[in-house]
Amino acid sequence: MFDRFTAELESSGLHDMYDMAVFYFTYFKIQKHYIEILLKSGLADFFYKRFCSYLSNFFEGMEDKNSREYGNYLVQYESGGIYNVLMEWRKNDTKESPEIMAKLLVQFTS
Repeated sequence: MFDRFTAELESSGLHDMYDMAVFYFTYFKIQKHYIEILLKSGLADFFYKRFCSYLSNFFEGMEDKNSREYGNYLVQYESGGIYNVLMEWRKNDTKESPEIMAKLLVQFTS
């Protein structure tokens, strides 16, 4: 799931944080059923670790020189927050649109 997401995001040519966030929420809304199966199977920790690993690799290329010394803390902070926003959205049956969620995420991370 994460490899396909990464490949699709890279091929999309998106660079704007908002557009990438819309892509992110749209993708995981489509994958909602698969995520539910993982969570109901007791694999929440597995999903979280894979998610954080993916985000760590993603953010690694985006960090500026000023944040490299403590970049691992920043990545963990961002990964946990983004993951929990996704899980809360899932619990609310993804009622808000990916665009609204992207706007919120950009506001939270700015």
